[in-house]
Amino acid sequence: MAAADVHGLADGEEGSRVLKVKVISGIDLAKKDIFGASDPYVKVALYVAEENRELALAQTKTIKKSLNPKWNEEFYFRMFCRWNSTRFLDCPRVPP
Repeated sequence: MAAADVHGLADGEEGSRVLKVKVISGIDLAKKDIFGASDPYVKVALYVAEENRELALAQTKTIKKSLNPKWNEEFYFRMFCRWNSTRFLDCPRVPP
């Protein structure tokens, strides 16, 4: 994985982790044009909730004229997170 493929915090941030997000497909999406098709894409955003700001954004390729698109694209985000005792990601605020 090349450094350019990782969104979010800079490489080398002490204590940071890399989260992998895979966008697989869409099923029976809404028809959005007059011909009954769509040109769907997915935006994946990483937010810092406490600061109400976007840390990173990634977008899939656009699949032309499809209501059942298949992307199978992976995105990597560097962030400060750990698994808590209930197996949910615990992501404290990003340090300044």
